[in-house]
Amino acid sequence: MREILAILPFVVTPETRARHEQILRRDAAPRGSSVTAVGLEQGPTPADYSRPGFKHAVGEIVEIAKRHEGRYDGIMISCFEDPALAEVREVTRIPVVGPCQTALQLANVAGGRFFIVSPDLEAEPLLRRFVADAGLTDRYASFVHMPFEIEGVAADADLAANAAGLIRVTREATHAQTAVLGCTAFTECYDDIRKLAGGRVIEPARASIGMLELLIDLESRPGVPSAREDA
Repeated sequence: MREILAILPFVVTPETRARHEQILRRDAAPRGSSVTAVGLEQGPTPADYSRPGFKHAVGEIVEIAKRHEGRYDGIMISCFEDPALAEVREVTRIPVVGPCQTALQLANVAGGRFFIVSPDLEAEPLLRRFVADAGLTDRYASFVHMPFEIEGVAADADLAANAAGLIRVTREATHAQTAVLGCTAFTECYDDIRKLAGGRVIEPARASIGMLELLIDLESRPGVPSAREDA
């Protein structure tokens, strides 16, 4: 059984944390993985999402990763802006992935042009820089702003239909083949979005868990203890 830690890089309600964990667990369990979600004890909340990168929460995220490292085989930073991704990698021995980096890698492998749908208008410059760092500027079609309350996703009955409609319109306008959902809160209604939008839609949280599973399996060589077993 792979043990994976998903760090929500903000203070969330117990209900939000539990729902995020439940959805990720439900998707990962058939592949032999267990996912545990944790949030910050203090720091930014989802209402502070207009501060790109959550740089003021880096210390808290790193401390959570260090405190839990010995119990898990891999860590996912569960925010599309990948806050503290590099810093956590510097202090842990287990694989660490970020949703944005993972989604961009998938968009690259998929080929063609792509666009990002995000609830955070202020994040666009940051994400454009991530795209450039990945060498994908010439395939980046558009940033699409879709505002919604991150902790209100479960109660937003129209979110999937609205997101799917926006994806269809953007595809037609940009002729881009791939839609990247630029927030891990989309995990809640990803199946409905994909069904309603059709085509290629990348959901970053589940994709990151899949990437972690691959990395964990690559490190699990016979006779070589994992970082968790050796801790």
